[in-house]
This record gives sequence, structure tokens and C-alpha cells, in this order.
Amino acid sequence: MGIPVPIALRDSASPSPSPLPSPPHSRRRRAPPELLALNFVCTRNTRSVLNCAVLGADTEPYFHVVTRPGRTILRTNTGRAVAAVEWDPQGVYVQLHAQDSDKEKALERHRVGSWLGISRDASYRVMVVHGEPYVWIPRSESICLYHWAAKTSSDIPELIAKIERGPDDEGATLEIVGSAVERGLLETCVVCVVLFQSGCCID
Repeated sequence: MGIPVPIALRDSASPSPSPLPSPPHSRRRRAPPELLALNFVCTRNTRSVLNCAVLGADTEPYFHVVTRPGRTILRTNTGRAVAAVEWDPQGVYVQLHAQDSDKEKALERHRVGSWLGISRDASYRVMVVHGEPYVWIPRSESICLYHWAAKTSSDIPELIAKIERGPDDEGATLEIVGSAVERGLLETCVVCVVLFQSGCCID
């Protein structure tokens, strides 16, 4: 199966194959004190994150994303497999790989629509990493990740990552707090950037 032609992530005013409409207004939080910023720089003469290099400060490479018909592979700069995305006619699937392992160990294969489950009102997506719940919510031009550990309705969720489109709608950027990297969320967030910004239907 060929990969659909990528399109820019649409805002909540337009229909989208991967709906992520804007949430209600909430109280502001202070900016995270420590951030890792990564740029998804397109390669192969495309404007899509489906073929890109993920660069940090001083253009230091962290990850590489390569797409062939029907399949996208994400690897670290050292060549270790991070994840594989399968663009199947019956649905999109993701298979993650174990982190910090000398041997490449594939974990369970998930249907993306379940792994990033969308709410009934299509206002957010939920994912569970290492047993902890997180939610992706669009805010203006960004898609923000919150640690959803609130015990009461007045608790403010912890903002831990943010995705934005790159300049001129090319590529993307990811900002993630240092504590989230320590929790093992970096690679998961990189996979989510590729899925959200692919321009393809992921449900």
C-alpha cells in the first residue's frame, strides 16, 4: 500500500482524518524549567516527517525516520530500532521496541486508534506509558502532552511536551521536559510526532 500524500495538520475548525480539536480554556502554568528541543528536518526532497532526521542542539542527530511503501521505520542515530508504523489498508499499526537494550526486542503490536485512543467528543487522545496515563490535547498551533494524574477536578495536569509544525508547514518541532525524558517518554513522543504530523488517517 502506498503512503497517502501528507497534508498539514488542520485546526479544529476543519474536518481532519485524525481529529484533535481545541480544548476548553484552562489556567496557565509556568514554562517548564528544563526542555529538550528537537527539530524534525525533512529529507528526500519532501515536506513530510515520514522521511526526516530528528536533530537536537547544534544539529546533533537523535533519530532518523525512513518510509517505504506501507511501512515507516524509526531508529536512533546509532541504528537501534525505536518503532515501526504499518500503513495497512485495514488500519494503522505501531510496534515499539524495548529501550536501553543491547538486543532489538519488539514489543506488542498495537492498532494506533487504540494505542492513542480518542475521546468520545474527539477533544483529546489518551495513551498509557509504563502504566501512567497521558493525554494529547491541541492548544492553538500546538499539540500538548499532559501527565493526567489529577485526583480532583481542580488539579492542574502537568504539561510535559509540545508538538508544533515547522516553518512554512515543513517538518515539526518537539519540546519535552527533562523529567519526561528520564521517565522514558522521549521515544514515545517522537513516534507520536510522526503519527500526528504524517497527514495520514491514523484511526
